[in-house]
Amino acid sequence: MHGPLGDLRNVMKTVSASLLPSSQQQAVDLTKSLFTNLVNIDLAAKELDYAKVTASYQKAVNDFDTFLQLIPKA
Repeated sequence: MHGPLGDLRNVMKTVSASLLPSSQQQAVDLTKSLFTNLVNIDLAAKELDYAKVTASYQKAVNDFDTFLQLIPKA
């Protein structure tokens, strides 16, 4: 992934490292899963597989939402 999505991966890795120790591994796993799902969206789009695009998109959104919930509230 390049451009803004590539930057997002780096930001998520940085945030993961700064989270509470009990949340760090889950954050790393969510980052990997999110980007796997983004790749799956791209592949499914090339195959014109709308159902797979939609499913992968929803998984990506869920991963990102869960990641955001790991960030302590101020």
